[in-house]
Amino acid sequence: MKSALRWMAIFGASLVAAKLIEIFLTSQPGKKLLERTGSTALLSDEGMGLVRKYAKDATGVVLGTLVNHRVHGNSELVRAGWVDVIDNAAEIMSTTGSLLRMATEFWDERQELYKHFRARY
Repeated sequence: MKSALRWMAIFGASLVAAKLIEIFLTSQPGKKLLERTGSTALLSDEGMGLVRKYAKDATGVVLGTLVNHRVHGNSELVRAGWVDVIDNAAEIMSTTGSLLRMATEFWDERQELYKHFRARY
């Protein structure tokens, strides 16, 4: 039961994070930032969908890792110190790999968005 509640909380938090990023990007400072970086195509409906998707996914990965680490980090199991170090390093590398994969997928989809955006206008 606790596990299901944790995952529902992670899902809800990832949706909130995605919405907060969307609100920021559609605000005046966010629009200025996108204009300065040449990313105005992200203000389109397709662009906002892309931003929401990857913000939600990235938040879910990070929060999932943190929650998983806290839950399993408090176990009664006594392990050797080097095993804990390797376990922590593996979790960090796995999370980093997931975030890098998402960043490259976002970049690829963003490039496709710009191709369609330029073709339209």
